[in-house]
Amino acid sequence: MIAKLGTTIGKRIFGIRVLDADGEKLTLEAAKKRTYSVFKHGMGYCIPLYDLYRQYKSYGKCKEGELVWDAGISYEVEDNKVVLRMIIGYVLLRAVAYGANMLVAMCL
Repeated sequence: MIAKLGTTIGKRIFGIRVLDADGEKLTLEAAKKRTYSVFKHGMGYCIPLYDLYRQYKSYGKCKEGELVWDAGISYEVEDNKVVLRMIIGYVLLRAVAYGANMLVAMCL
């Protein structure tokens, strides 16, 4: 989605677009590299407890400056007039995800 649209569903809700240093959409290869780097360095491969450690370390690095997956990346953020839309969109997205999880659990 980042390569084709410049955003993902969650980023769109918050008005964020991920672009290259020239302000263009990422190539498919650059988007895959960025996504893998987020998965590895930011989410710790989703391994329980290690993921919390990686998120904590990423938070610290974010406060200091640029994260590993942000090298050569720029972001475009919409103005804050859309805050209500962001909040409503986020709540609806979480509700849909929760509902889908419940549906899957009931079918098992």
